[in-house]
Amino acid sequence: MARRADDLPAPVDDVVVDEAADVPEERRSTRRGRPLRSGPGPRAQARRQARRRRLRGGVLWVLAAAAVGVLVVVAGPVLLGLVDDARQEQAPAADGEAPEDVTGDAAPAPVADAGRRTVLLTTTDPTGDDAGALGAMVLGVDADADRGTVLLVPTTLAADVPGYGLLQLARAEEFGAAPLVALTLENLTGIRLDQAVTVAQQDWAAVFSRVGGFEVEVRERLVVATDDGGSEARFEPGTQFLDGPRLAELLTLRQPGEPELAMLPRIETVLEGFLAAAADGGIDAVFSDGAPMLDATDTEGLESVLRALVDLQSRDALDVRTLPVTPLGAGDDASYRLDAAGTAALVADRFPGAADGGAAEQGVRLEIRNGNGVPGIGARVAELLVPLGHRVVLTGNADTFDHPTTRVIIYDDDATVVTAAQEILEVLGTGRLEVSEVPQGITDVTVLVGQDFTG
Repeated sequence: MARRADDLPAPVDDVVVDEAADVPEERRSTRRGRPLRSGPGPRAQARRQARRRRLRGGVLWVLAAAAVGVLVVVAGPVLLGLVDDARQEQAPAADGEAPEDVTGDAAPAPVADAGRRTVLLTTTDPTGDDAGALGAMVLGVDADADRGTVLLVPTTLAADVPGYGLLQLARAEEFGAAPLVALTLENLTGIRLDQAVTVAQQDWAAVFSRVGGFEVEVRERLVVATDDGGSEARFEPGTQFLDGPRLAELLTLRQPGEPELAMLPRIETVLEGFLAAAADGGIDAVFSDGAPMLDATDTEGLESVLRALVDLQSRDALDVRTLPVTPLGAGDDASYRLDAAGTAALVADRFPGAADGGAAEQGVRLEIRNGNGVPGIGARVAELLVPLGHRVVLTGNADTFDHPTTRVIIYDDDATVVTAAQEILEVLGTGRLEVSEVPQGITDVTVLVGQDFTG
């Protein structure tokens, strides 16, 4: 039985009571959406053109179907892991002044002009057969606390990629480059990312070469698969000096059958070696000509963060962490799901103030349905709603693409949900609120995007 609009606990404008308010079966769109937040550079644009040609060939449809088949069995636990974090308001940057020296000793230098800032670095291999991200890390600088964090993120993490459905995080780079990876990670963890930068494997080689290479400790013999089904040793254990190309290879090497978490300590070793090598003018060498090897619209922002991390590591004020996850499967087919409780604790500890405040009190679980046929519309809507603190837990297509009006559907009259739905309508700038009598246990609000949405 439908509920009347005047039964709601607070006045609601333009409310339609709908007994059905259907939520159709999910059908993922594999079409690319527009870039989100920090746009990619020319190298990323060229890679997306090449991937678009592969899409036309039909290969990606097969891969997408395979990914859904593998991941559907874990959808339940993944969805439960998507909704625990709340976003907090980003605090103002520190004033950058050094503390007064009252002891006669030199006071520690403040974090270098980075304020409180987070940057996502996504590593890709555009020359390889497999599209998508090879690695991801979040660089965080908190000038207020005079500390930094590097968060290593498994790209085989199962996540709802806004606009494309449940996939591994690596596939977000395939569909929307680093900005879509950033939006997916923001939605999943609540960490507000100020910038998304893509670094190709060969470009890491150029970065490492500009600091002259450096010494690292390889803790085990590392092998790669060969075309004849055998294996080839690429690194022997021991402390050794490596040049740029070899360091880039070590950064991205994943052995046959090796779970992704097992390779993250090698990434930490290379990163720490790079920051140490960059301490004596190395950063100047990397950015002397604007660092054209980096796909970044704002290299100055990235440079300020890296300079801060160099300084923080030299003062033992930098922590390297791994995003808390739990394994799903093993070997080459291994994936991970978010450890929601562990992630919430880590974000509260290492990224305070990185997300919008207020959202912690009003964030709801969202489902976004494409009802107008515009490619990537789910990602565009998510980009508007995720910063409010809401979590996208499902995306897909509506029953048809000819819905004239956007519908924001709620499933009970809880005051928090009603308030959030009204705010969603305001942010979208169009649509109507509907109350469904059909229960929904996974989401609090469904946004069915109609032809009236032009955002």
